[in-house]
Amino acid sequence: MKRLLLILTAAACTATTLCAQNTWRGKRRTPVPPSSIAAASAAPMVPCDSNIVSAAGFEKTLRSTNESLFITNHSADTIERVLLHIEYLDTSGRQLHSRREYLGVNLPPASTRKVDIKSFDRQGVFYYHLSGHPRTRANATPFEVRLSVDSISLHKSE
Repeated sequence: MKRLLLILTAAACTATTLCAQNTWRGKRRTPVPPSSIAAASAAPMVPCDSNIVSAAGFEKTLRSTNESLFITNHSADTIERVLLHIEYLDTSGRQLHSRREYLGVNLPPASTRKVDIKSFDRQGVFYYHLSGHPRTRANATPFEVRLSVDSISLHKSE
């Protein structure tokens, strides 16, 4: 009888331990960024120049957390992704920051789309010099950008 009680107690403790572990399963994993999932399933990227795709019309105000720009397709094919190189410069021409950004766009031939991306300026102290001088007296630093499209991914025809 004692032996049966001991076995049942051990089984109950084991089941409780397993249930407790199952409640935490999956919560400590690091999530896979959506951009890497899209990159794995998309068509391959091919190098391009400004005759195929161009980026212009950049805008970022002082406190904005997003940057806006326009992407134009000059080719005869639909483009689904663009790898954009953005270089941020102060008014003296010194580099503040540089990054490459994958932009998922459905860009038909001879069309333009507005794209919003997260700003490099997390503190909200920089503004794009053509967006207008801010009305606040806070210390605000103007910057310029150089935009270039490194590569594109053409739409897969099924």
